[in-house]
Amino acid sequence: MSDIDKAWDSVSKVAYGETKKEVNDSYTEWAKKYDEELDTLGYQTPENLVRELLKHSKNTETTTILDVGAGTGKCGKLLKNVGYKGIMDALEINGAMLEVARSKNIYRNHVEMGVFPDKEIPLEHGLYDGVVCAGSMLHGHMEAECVATLIQVLKPGGVAVWNTRDTEKEKEYREKVARSVEQLVKSGEIEKIDVKAMQHYKTNCRETGDKMMAIVYVYRKL
Repeated sequence: MSDIDKAWDSVSKVAYGETKKEVNDSYTEWAKKYDEELDTLGYQTPENLVRELLKHSKNTETTTILDVGAGTGKCGKLLKNVGYKGIMDALEINGAMLEVARSKNIYRNHVEMGVFPDKEIPLEHGLYDGVVCAGSMLHGHMEAECVATLIQVLKPGGVAVWNTRDTEKEKEYREKVARSVEQLVKSGEIEKIDVKAMQHYKTNCRETGDKMMAIVYVYRKL
C-alpha cells in the first residue's frame, strides 16, 4: 500500500467513524503520524484559514487567537511561520493530539476539551481577537450549531474562520451550518466577510475522485 493510500485510510477513519468514541480513538492512534500523513496528502485548509484570518485581523504582540480543534498544532505553527506576533491558545478534545501540539511550544495554554452547542467554552467571553477552526466542523466531530459557541469567545470586531468539506456526504451538515450562521447574522451577532470554496487537499481525493474542496467561512463579531 502506498503512503498516499495509508494516509487516506487514516483520514477515512476519523471523517466517517460511526461514533464519537470511535473517532476519538482513531485520532489517538493517528496522533504521532498525523502531521506526516496530512503533509503527504497536501492538506491545504490550515494554510488557507491562517491566511484569511491574518488578512482580516490585527497582528500585534497583544493579539489573541484561539485555535479550536487544534489537533497537533498545524494552524499554530503556520501562524508563527508567517509572522504572527501575538498569543495563541489551543483547544482540543483528544489528549494524544494535544500532547503533540504541546511539544511544539507554540501555544500559551492547552485546554483538553470538546466544543458542544449546549455547553459554553469555559473561557471568558470576549477574550479573543480571532478564532480559527480547521477541519473540525464536520459530521461526527463538532455539531453545526457550535458556530455560536465559537463566536462567544470573540471580542467585538473579532474574526472567526472555519471550514466545512465541500462533498456530497457533508451536504446536510453544510446546510445546518448555513442555518446556524443565518440565525447569528439575523440576530445582529456577526457579519459576513467572505465565504468561498478553496482547495482542501492537493492530492486527488479517494472520496471525490478529484481535488477535494472546502468551504471557507470568514465572519466578524459585531
